[in-house]
Amino acid sequence: MEDYFDDDFELEEDEELDDFILKLGQIILEDEYQPHEDVPERIELIKKCGEGLKYAIAGKNVKFTCGLHNPFPSCGYISIVGEDVVVVNPDLFAAICSASDNFNIYSRTDGKIQMDFGFHGLTRKLVEVYEETV
Repeated sequence: MEDYFDDDFELEEDEELDDFILKLGQIILEDEYQPHEDVPERIELIKKCGEGLKYAIAGKNVKFTCGLHNPFPSCGYISIVGEDVVVVNPDLFAAICSASDNFNIYSRTDGKIQMDFGFHGLTRKLVEVYEETV
């Protein structure tokens, strides 16, 4: 078997790209932590999806976790971890996947299955609220 890895491999550094990525990250963080208000419809959606998943998923030692305003104020998630996770209500499961902004499923090194549902737009900037009312 041929070895494709070269011990002398060096990663080419691109300072301009690195600076751009760091500046972009700073812009996003500054925007994310501006004054916001909750969007009640989005908060209610994530809560209903979390409840619905309890009827759509079965398995051994299944743990449901829901986080609002995490990892950023405008984001939320639902995470399911368990053994032998099975979708028992495919229509409900598909509807919840469609309602989420992001869905990932993967096997973990401890033998469990993890499903993550991401939700965005849980908040909106107060500036946007002001512009709507004027």
